[in-house]
Amino acid sequence: MTAKWGSISLGLLWLLASQAEATSARTSHKTKLDLSYLHRVKPDTLAEVLKNRLQKQSDIEIDLSSSLIGKDIKNIVSIFKDMKEDSMMDLTARSNNWSSRDGRLLLEAVLTRTEMPNSDESKTEAKLAPDEKEANATKIEEEEPPKSPTFPFHSLDLGWNNFGDEGTSESKKFLKALQKLVQESSNSPEPFVLRLDVCALSPAACRAIGKGMISRYDTETKTDNTEIKPMCLHLTKNEYIGDAGAAALSAAIRSIASKNTNTVVFDVLNLSACGIGDTGAEALAIALEDHPSSVKHLILSNNHITDEGAAILGRALANSKGTIGRLESLDLSHNKEIGDAGARELARTIEQNSVGKLILRSCHIRADGISAFATVLKNIGKRQTDRPRKIYIDLSGNPIGILRKVKKSGGYSASALKSKATATTAAYMNIIGKRVQRSLKDIGLTENQNTLESDDEEEDRMNGDGAFGSSEQKETKCGALAFADAFIDEDDAEEQTDRPANDKRTCSIALGLRHCSLDTRAAEALAAVIHEGKEKMGLNIQADVRMNNVLEDDMVMALQGDNKNLESDLVEMAERHLEALEQIREARKRAVEAARAAADRFRAETEMEGAWGSAMDMGDVYDVSYDEDVWDSDADYDDEEMDDYY
Repeated sequence: MTAKWGSISLGLLWLLASQAEATSARTSHKTKLDLSYLHRVKPDTLAEVLKNRLQKQSDIEIDLSSSLIGKDIKNIVSIFKDMKEDSMMDLTARSNNWSSRDGRLLLEAVLTRTEMPNSDESKTEAKLAPDEKEANATKIEEEEPPKSPTFPFHSLDLGWNNFGDEGTSESKKFLKALQKLVQESSNSPEPFVLRLDVCALSPAACRAIGKGMISRYDTETKTDNTEIKPMCLHLTKNEYIGDAGAAALSAAIRSIASKNTNTVVFDVLNLSACGIGDTGAEALAIALEDHPSSVKHLILSNNHITDEGAAILGRALANSKGTIGRLESLDLSHNKEIGDAGARELARTIEQNSVGKLILRSCHIRADGISAFATVLKNIGKRQTDRPRKIYIDLSGNPIGILRKVKKSGGYSASALKSKATATTAAYMNIIGKRVQRSLKDIGLTENQNTLESDDEEEDRMNGDGAFGSSEQKETKCGALAFADAFIDEDDAEEQTDRPANDKRTCSIALGLRHCSLDTRAAEALAAVIHEGKEKMGLNIQADVRMNNVLEDDMVMALQGDNKNLESDLVEMAERHLEALEQIREARKRAVEAARAAADRFRAETEMEGAWGSAMDMGDVYDVSYDEDVWDSDADYDDEEMDDYY
């Protein structure tokens, strides 16, 4: 029965291999052989199929994930020693429950093929006479230097195996083989991708990789002058790596980049969920400050980096000394302690063009943080040249918006705009009284403990829609409104004019604002930013506001620029916000004027009192008394209601 099953299994494998080869022939030059999740197929059967394919194909993609190869790995890895010299493969062998020993056996089998073979001449050279040796040496000098054997991997994925038994002899052997693998990858004709995700690696693994990287660029070990391609290293969710591991990789980057100017060491360095804190972030910042082009894509998401670490990274990149190249993308998502302070420093990297793509999803960035990005984008718009530029900022999942109860409306009618403007003006006229008191307080003439702390809080409270949620939400500023307020500056509004039709400035900006609790008012504010940026600065801004459930589909598509037919809707949204903003500015202006007038009257009265030599007794002029028993209850209710409003 076992023999019969083995025969059936082999037949099925041949069928699968043939189908994969036929499919690959139709789609690309690379053969794809999927042998994953074959739990009941013996390793020697897998080895036979692999050996046959490797002898026939020069470029193949193999998946051996979750095949329970286990201790029989020798039958599999032995075939790699007999690969064709020019064979290249993408090998994926995830979740096979391999230990350090198993990983070492695989790496050693592959490395055997990369070693320089001993020529027959070298074996017999000792037997040659002195004059023959001299003639042979002259002949060798005239010949081209031997080329290193081709590195066999496009990519190697050994994720979800346990290579973490640190300190054991097998662990040391595995790390030595890992170091050798990284070193030999210098002969790869394209960027080598190494994935060791969720492998329980420690800082020792990073030190081994770092040593291999340094040897990789050592000119003394190179046998030819071929260009060394950068490496893509993925170490996701190796939580023991920590700051020490990040520091080891940073030291390797600095060592290599200091000797090889403007060299890209890592095309991708993925250290997501590796237990890295501010110390590790600082180590990476030091390396990148002097050599910003040494890493193209840096992923530090899901770590323990705070505002301090983010600020250090931001300052280092913004002040980087490199003249060629930059960090193409920086991902700090899901670092929950990165807030407004860190965002302000990171925004500078966009302004200085030190980072092209900044990803800060699900951090703790609020209104002040996003305002910093608005200021940066406004500065870029004013200074941009004819050279095209693309900017990507993803702030999705941050507490930027404030969900309010929104009444469904049928569109942006003139009557609706008039009603909204009237309500806005009325509310601000009611606020002017407290504005006057606050202005008097600022110049030290009176005290009032009940005034609001900022204009934004007053704007949040003046909305005419009614109940907005909890008292905490009332005190919180809406990030989208703050973003628009910083971008559409009141002082710049008079100076800016519509750009000429022949203006060729092109700067594309993509904003990610998914799942940010944005409401209709926030969408209108973003529309105003998009409209003003295009008309006055030549900025092509797109906002991705999907997953904000209260927004209608037309709003989402208009902000994202997906549908040209919705451009008129975008303009109407922008005009609605700009008109309300103008009402707010007029109310602010009147409030300041009223405060100044009140201050002038107070000074005049003070001077008059000084001239007469005594204070005026207002009680003699207005001798009015109130009977507490017959107090106007309606007036009392009205005052209480207004206090609740403010």
